[in-house]
Amino acid sequence: MLACKKMLWRLQFTSCVCLFALHAVAHAETKVQLSTGVDYSSGDFGGTTKTNVLLAPIAAKFTTGNWSFRVSAPYVSISGPANVSVVIEDNGGGSNSGSESESGRGSGSSSSSSSSSSSSSGSDDGGATGGGTTTATTITKNRTVSGIGDTSLSAMYSFNSIAETPVYIDVIGRIRLPTGDEVKGTGTGSTDYIAQTELGVDANSGGAYLTGGRRFLGSSNLIKRVSGWQAGAGAWVNMGEIAVLGTYYDWRQASTLNSPDPSEAGVYLTLRLTHTWKVELSAGKSLYRGGADYSAGLMFIWRAMGYRNK
Repeated sequence: MLACKKMLWRLQFTSCVCLFALHAVAHAETKVQLSTGVDYSSGDFGGTTKTNVLLAPIAAKFTTGNWSFRVSAPYVSISGPANVSVVIEDNGGGSNSGSESESGRGSGSSSSSSSSSSSSSGSDDGGATGGGTTTATTITKNRTVSGIGDTSLSAMYSFNSIAETPVYIDVIGRIRLPTGDEVKGTGTGSTDYIAQTELGVDANSGGAYLTGGRRFLGSSNLIKRVSGWQAGAGAWVNMGEIAVLGTYYDWRQASTLNSPDPSEAGVYLTLRLTHTWKVELSAGKSLYRGGADYSAGLMFIWRAMGYRNK
């Protein structure tokens, strides 16, 4: 009965978010951006044998006025002994903001992956841009699993050009739904809520940002998780109208007791192929024991509707 009530509440919450988004879309010019690609990460995750994670994230972003709404989910394949799960996070700075200029802000794929533990002894923290953060895990027998990962829904309001300057503030709320398989390791098995604020500068030549927030994590049948803080920083350079080069750093408190706090750094390059198509290359590395040795991603971005031809 309790599980049914929780599921009903989740459906009601999701319906309210969708109705609000449709109402906003109906009263303002709407931009639609779709993205997909592949992301690969590899590491021993605190063990002695490597585990490889390959995923294909799919995301849709709707921007109307100062509001942006986003939904994303990955298809996941995990090969190796580490018991990991994969989640999709929203980027900061260059890819997460509501601005849709040719600058780094708003030009990226707005999606990211992260490999993380779904076991009782690890943690399952999400990542940032690119390959994402990985954490120490329980080692099981070598196996290969695949399936749909957890789904992320987010809403963001952007305060752009504050006091007629390049300064902006983004306020973001996100819910992550357990659509993945907790037992197989393609999902966390719980519903999470994230509140985040980003302060940045978006100038013609480039920009920089600082971000901070709080994660309210649910517990599953296999793992007890604890809520915690997260923070990050990054910068990007606009290379004319055809390329953006950026870098980032992200840190978060571990989602289980007595686990190391995940952190990661990386770079990304976004190339404008045509007015409607972009491609993003990314690479990252975890900065703590238990994370992936490296990660690399290739993302294709289609600006499907509402973008003016330049």
